[in-house]
Amino acid sequence: MANIDIFTLEPSKISRDLKGKFLLIYGLPKSGKSTFGSQLPRSLFLNFEQGTNALAGIRSVPILRWTDFKKVLS
Repeated sequence: MANIDIFTLEPSKISRDLKGKFLLIYGLPKSGKSTFGSQLPRSLFLNFEQGTNALAGIRSVPILRWTDFKKVLS
């Protein structure tokens, strides 16, 4: 590892853009998580359990095995 001068480090800046960000929404059942997510542009649901069949017009990928999840990430 190269030498790091800690006195010249720049402070981090908060991005105003969500581009390249991932979002995990966690909450109680029936609290509107999937409905909220379905309204975001370019959202993709990774279905680890089958529960999005009540929402129309969503893009989703069924995840049945760990290899399915790894394929989506790549």
